[in-house]
Amino acid sequence: MPKPAPKTQALRIKYPLSEDEAGVIYRAKDRAGQRPRVRKPSKRIALKSEEEIAYLVAIERLTNIHHPSLFQVISGDIDPADGLPFIAAKPQDGENLADKIKQEPLSLEEATFLLSQALEASALLSELLAEDGIWLDTPAESILLIEKSQSPRFVFWPAPLRAICSHGKDEGYAGIIDLTERVLGWKGREVEEREGGHLQLWLNWLKGDGLNAPIHEVREMLAAAAGVEPPPPAQELVAEFTRKTGLFQGFPKLNEALKWQAPKMPLFVLLCFMFVIQAIVGWFILQGINDNIEKELRQINSDYTSTPYTIDREPGRKAERGSEPLDFD
Repeated sequence: MPKPAPKTQALRIKYPLSEDEAGVIYRAKDRAGQRPRVRKPSKRIALKSEEEIAYLVAIERLTNIHHPSLFQVISGDIDPADGLPFIAAKPQDGENLADKIKQEPLSLEEATFLLSQALEASALLSELLAEDGIWLDTPAESILLIEKSQSPRFVFWPAPLRAICSHGKDEGYAGIIDLTERVLGWKGREVEEREGGHLQLWLNWLKGDGLNAPIHEVREMLAAAAGVEPPPPAQELVAEFTRKTGLFQGFPKLNEALKWQAPKMPLFVLLCFMFVIQAIVGWFILQGINDNIEKELRQINSDYTSTPYTIDREPGRKAERGSEPLDFD
């Protein structure tokens, strides 16, 4: 049984609810009276100052995600009492997947749905955090099955510690492979082709050529094996499942959080800036033209007022009316 955790500055962690190989889930209470779930790593981790910053950057991005297959992260920090990073998320009612498969393995259709949701959430997080990978805790004990509505779903905990290069454990697709075999009851035994169906074909590919494949290709291969349409690209997922805060463009990998470059100026801001500059330059040009016109008018007015306005007669008519010009003054 995991040991109770100490208080944090913003959360009062009461007691543990479950534990798996990746972390411990606690019941907590915050200052607003809400009762979030808090997840901490199961092993002792000491983060350096730059690693803490990278972790907090990841948490900030996670709080802007609203995906049905992810626990909605509301906060996260480093516990000042024990130095452990934690995530606080809104609680959800459902059945623990580990308890579900103890009774009966998932069907091929249910497992395909589970994997498609896990890979979609991972694609979203990979795009958001600028690094391809499975950004989820994949032990069945940490996954929730919600069956209240007509569309059941599986809910995963994000795993932002992968952002910390010296502490994150990048196992590639090992967690997905292990989850697939476990929920189907295939762990440690030979599976006949009739029993395995399309998932066995996909899993064999993933264990071989797919180990180094990008996540979008793994998703496409799963869809092709299941005979469904290709999944939407990660860019569409970001547009659909994140708040429009401007935090998700132009950022480098999280483990380089301290070496950020300034984000590129948005196009519309640049255009507005150019328009203002052109307007200012145009104003000065018009002012110069107006000054020249006023100067010329003043000169003309001065000439007209200093000398009489006269009209010379036509040469042929000078003898008739005299040779002197007409004076209008």
